[in-house]
Amino acid sequence: MPGRSPVPHNAGRLQTESESIAAPDDEDALAPPKRRKPWGLIVTLLALILIVGTLYGLHRTGRLNLASIPGMETTNKSLPVVKAPKEAYKESPLKGFAGSAAEVDANYQKSALWQLLKREFPEWYEARIADTVKMRAENKDDVAIAVQLSKTMVDLRRKNVTDALAAKPARLRNVAQTFVDNLERLSKVSTEACYRFISGGETDPMMIDLMRSPEHTASMQAQMISIFEAIADGRVSKSVYQPAERKDYDVLAAQLAVRGWSPADLALFDDARALSKAAPQKVCQMVQDWFLAQLAIKDEAVQSRLFIATLRPLIGE
Repeated sequence: MPGRSPVPHNAGRLQTESESIAAPDDEDALAPPKRRKPWGLIVTLLALILIVGTLYGLHRTGRLNLASIPGMETTNKSLPVVKAPKEAYKESPLKGFAGSAAEVDANYQKSALWQLLKREFPEWYEARIADTVKMRAENKDDVAIAVQLSKTMVDLRRKNVTDALAAKPARLRNVAQTFVDNLERLSKVSTEACYRFISGGETDPMMIDLMRSPEHTASMQAQMISIFEAIADGRVSKSVYQPAERKDYDVLAAQLAVRGWSPADLALFDDARALSKAAPQKVCQMVQDWFLAQLAIKDEAVQSRLFIATLRPLIGE
């Protein structure tokens, strides 16, 4: 993300004449899944006890990612998640650097983000514990350690962008939703905060300060967690999506028109040099519109193809 252009890749496909902007076709609602035939009560209870016991045992030994189990609490169109306690989202992942490796580990595990990273990237996580202890022994201050940890997290998501983009559609939606939620929240802090996150990413000094703040760490963690959850899911689901087509961008253009975009706005968003000279408030709003328009698309296939193009630079740069 550092130094990235606020213009998502493939924005040029939206450069159309005003008359080409048309509303997307309505899609038929998906038929509800068929219910299985009921089994005998005793058989059902025995099976349930066996399944729950097995899953719990695997989870305790670290061999099962509970987030992949259908039927868990959902936050985004039947997206299976296992929520960390609310308190864990209020604990900044960029604090708690003092002490031995065991003490640093205990401090990190208070944070929702570190809980996920330890579960999904155990070797990488252990290396970060060692780094933290080493940096503290070298008398690095908290800000310097926080900056280094932020950089390693960014490197981790960049290296795993292919897996992230192989996640199920619900996971892709969650990445887009948490990103735009974050932008909306940062916009309330200040236009500068929103703009700097778009242009500088998580390693921007202002973002590091906000991540260390109890008031803002929850929303910023949620966005980062959504990316690493997508990576974890993509390793398993291996979903394959076709590249976005011109007709997909026509659907997106129609959604942007609903949000008040004119052909001049499309042309501005397509011109990286012109957009870099636009007022930060304008850029911030346009990037939010870009994501909100995609989230509003009802056709999951169209939406997923567009997300792949939009999320690639968000995760991989």
